[in-house]
Amino acid sequence: HHVWHRKEEVFLRIADLLKPGGRAVIWEPRWPDSMKELKDPSKSGMAFQNLSEHAQGNYFLTPAKIEKEFQNVHLTAQTLLFVNGNEAVTIGTKS
Repeated sequence: HHVWHRKEEVFLRIADLLKPGGRAVIWEPRWPDSMKELKDPSKSGMAFQNLSEHAQGNYFLTPAKIEKEFQNVHLTAQTLLFVNGNEAVTIGTKS
């Protein structure tokens, strides 16, 4: 999320550097699709941290946003959730 303002350049570079079968992995706190999910006590720390990110000009990303950027550069995208769905690892694989 710290380079999201340059996402087109970053994802093109990732796709260019990968060999067929190669994978790129992005680990990101899983920002919820709905603000209602932030009422879950397990997400309160993430909500506070994202406020700090906003002050720095950044913000947490949903897995769908990361998957979309992988797909835009013709990588297959898959997201795995863990820590009760609060963390996401999104994998882009080059065919």
